[in-house]
Amino acid sequence: NEPDALEFLRNAILAAIKEYYTVWVAEPRYDKATGLSRYRPEGLGVPPETERTHFIHLLTPYAKKHGMTFDEFVQAYNDGVVKEPELDDYFLHDRAVRESGHDTSYRLERVCADMATVDLNSLLYKYETDISRVIRVYFKDRLHIPPEFRSPSTQDVEFEASSVWDRRARKRKARMDTYLWDEEKGMYFDYNTVKRERSTYESATTFWAMWAGLTTPRQAGEMVEKALPRLEEFGGLVSGTEESRGPVGLDRPNRQWDYPYGWAPQQMLAWTGLLRYGYQGEAERLAYKWLYMISKAFVDFNGVVVEKYDVTRPIDPHRVDAEYGNQGINFKGAPREGFGWVNASFVYGLDILNAGMKRALGAITPWETYSKALASQASA
Repeated sequence: NEPDALEFLRNAILAAIKEYYTVWVAEPRYDKATGLSRYRPEGLGVPPETERTHFIHLLTPYAKKHGMTFDEFVQAYNDGVVKEPELDDYFLHDRAVRESGHDTSYRLERVCADMATVDLNSLLYKYETDISRVIRVYFKDRLHIPPEFRSPSTQDVEFEASSVWDRRARKRKARMDTYLWDEEKGMYFDYNTVKRERSTYESATTFWAMWAGLTTPRQAGEMVEKALPRLEEFGGLVSGTEESRGPVGLDRPNRQWDYPYGWAPQQMLAWTGLLRYGYQGEAERLAYKWLYMISKAFVDFNGVVVEKYDVTRPIDPHRVDAEYGNQGINFKGAPREGFGWVNASFVYGLDILNAGMKRALGAITPWETYSKALASQASA
């Protein structure tokens, strides 16, 4: 009932449709062989958003090869004066990782631009189903597309109907089931469109498929039975399994989107997916674990609320030394703002918990203690 709400929705959907056509199902991100999409941004050179020394170990040998200082080589490479195809390939994947938002992870390192990922294609399935629903419900199944919102491939398309988007969603689900779904392991995996093989990296992004609503009830059950136990830790969902990450050390440091770290977006998407398929108990348990971990760190460490957490550490989960450290940990006195998506996850998580869980959380009761108390009451 808000004034101009329908016009606002119209412009938002038109923009989403144009982005869909011009970015996600167009070259270079669209893979014709699979019909799936990839994070594959354009560009050349060293990513300008990184700190100066971020790639020093990678680039120093090339600088020596060309008889240049580090800064001279970076400038020459960025300007195209020096050609290094191997570096071009490396930075293609590096930019793709940053486009994905999962910067960085061994799941995607040196391969990201070639991967049809579970996360991206789940998001695009949600695009397709949401656009279909909006056109059908709010625009009488006939949305006019002004010329400025058309793409090079849709210049002659004056109207969009929901049926077209429904078909796209069904096709994407079928392709994801063909290329990404592993029946034996009961979870979705990324697919390498160049090597034509499925990845074996176990990631919490598998639950994005449940969030998007593209899994069947049987597939959802398989994921809860097989994938969830491998990704559930003390403080909720971990980004990926330790086995998939592999050994770490001085020559192979931890990455912040790998084991043992957990992130608020991964938690919220998984909770929503579990609730969508009727797994209320599992959603409550995961939400409780995540909120308990946040609360315990907040109480014990002077109100700290950080960007990400080590979900395997019961005592000080906010202590993260991977890559960029932890945003929100360095403050004077008491922090007032928290961290955006962690704040959001706390509010959303509270909505999932029942009254008894909220009381136990308020008393900073670990999940194990709370669940044992419930079991004792049930058997009494």
